[in-house]
Amino acid sequence: MRGVCHGGPAVVGYVEEHDASSAGLRPGDTLTVRQLLEGLLLPSGADAAYTLAEVYGPGLDAFIAKMNAVARLLGMTRTHFSNFDGLPWPTGYSTYSTPADLIKLGRFAMTSAVFRSIVDRRSYRVAAGSGHHAYLWLNLNPLLGVYPGAIGIKTGYTPAAGHCLLFEVTRGGRSFIGVNLDSPGVGTTVNGADATRMLNWAFSLRGY
Repeated sequence: MRGVCHGGPAVVGYVEEHDASSAGLRPGDTLTVRQLLEGLLLPSGADAAYTLAEVYGPGLDAFIAKMNAVARLLGMTRTHFSNFDGLPWPTGYSTYSTPADLIKLGRFAMTSAVFRSIVDRRSYRVAAGSGHHAYLWLNLNPLLGVYPGAIGIKTGYTPAAGHCLLFEVTRGGRSFIGVNLDSPGVGTTVNGADATRMLNWAFSLRGY
């Protein structure tokens, strides 16, 4: 995928202002779209999200408008995006969704081979090269490598939303997609306790 320039001081300032999770992008680095997607999806890098939104809007407002347009096309009638990365601005509740809508989004996203290959990855390393520094990104999904058959999808946390996890597991030729919102937890690291209970129940009902 083609190269995309990191947005520089504006991106760093955004991450600092919102105390956002970050891929640690360095001003002036040039990374491919695929690398930025890794930095977005594994460590929830708001700086990677900002960079991609600026390029593919083009501009943040245009990108957010595209996000809401896609949500409407997918039938996510109770979802609204007020920003490009899920952070609680302009208010903690201006971006919202429902479990049913997030399941629709997850099922659609997982039809992409590129997306599936990224969210299933436990880590991703970018070696230093011409135009960029070295990076190592770890996937925040607590199920990967722990719950048998886990293949994604995405964590989320804000003080208003709490601990959230959209997940998929494939085992014995059967796949389950689920989501938990505002699960109990301490700090910002999302845990997989509720997802594990839901999956154990689902597989037990079907004899797995």
